[in-house]
Parts: sequence; C-alpha cells; structure tokens
Amino acid sequence: MSRFILYGVPLGFSCSDCPKEDYRYLELNYVDNRKGNQLHIQRLPSGNTYYSYLMYPPEGKLFSDAAGRSGAFFGMSIVLQDQVITDINKLTKLFQKTYQDYVKDKILKELPNGNKKFLISSLRSKDDTLAVQVGKGLMEIMKNNPELNIFNNIKKYDPAQVQQYVLNKKFLVR
Repeated sequence: MSRFILYGVPLGFSCSDCPKEDYRYLELNYVDNRKGNQLHIQRLPSGNTYYSYLMYPPEGKLFSDAAGRSGAFFGMSIVLQDQVITDINKLTKLFQKTYQDYVKDKILKELPNGNKKFLISSLRSKDDTLAVQVGKGLMEIMKNNPELNIFNNIKKYDPAQVQQYVLNKKFLVR
C-alpha cells in the first residue's frame, strides 16, 4: 500500500488528505533554516517509510506563501507500508520531473530573480483534487518514461537486509 501526499506552506501549513500520523510527521518539515531541494527518507516504527522531496528557498533567495510572506516550503511524499524503494536516483528524477510537469507554474511560481512563490492558498482541496492530479501526473510520467518507473524498485522491507536499504537519510538534490 502506498500514499502520495502534497504539503507545504501556501498560507500556513497545509497538507493533502492523509492519516493523522502522516500529517504529524510531514509537519515536522516546516523548518526555517533549511535551504535548497532535499530528499528525505525516514522509516518510522509503525512501518511507514516516507520518501519526501522537499523544496526550501535556495541560499540567498526567498520562498513566499500566497500572501507574499517568506518562510514557505513545498513537499511531495510517497509513503510505503513495510516496503522500500531501492533506486533513490530514479526516485529523485521522478520527483523532479513531476515538479517540472505538474507543480511548476500551477502550484508554485519560480520568479526570474530565483525566488519562489505559492500560486494557491491551500494544498487541501475538495476531493483532494490537487494531490490526485499531481499523483496521476507522477503515474503518467512513469508510464511514458520507463526509466523513471519505480515499481520494479519497490521491495518488501526485510530487517535482515536493512544495511542494503537507504533509510533515515537526508540528501541535498541538485
């Protein structure tokens, strides 16, 4: 079982429809001092593993909410229960293409000066429309770009092989 979740600070913290455990965990990414794009991988004792693509302001730039206040961030997460993704590079490229094709200029605007700004005031919408649209876009990308299809790279979590998995790591994404 997997879930796809959008979250960030379009006008205060906002998150697409998800279980309370997801909401509480994802809200922890609302941190002022982080910079740049990051991939966070975290496995919780519940068995949920969060693969999160996070966008913070680039060094020396601003990321504003829909009202123009700085301090915003944006995130997309794939949450797996008792499963892991074994190809982190493929996942990163999938998140980046999803951002380019389905988030940029629709949910977020990249300004010519390098700053970013939310175009919407909430990521939670009736029937979770935004997350459903972006999630369908992610699936379409995998269908049309087999080199980005992560389904063959999802494996059952095996505690005996934990050293082979990338878990509980944070990466700066370029």
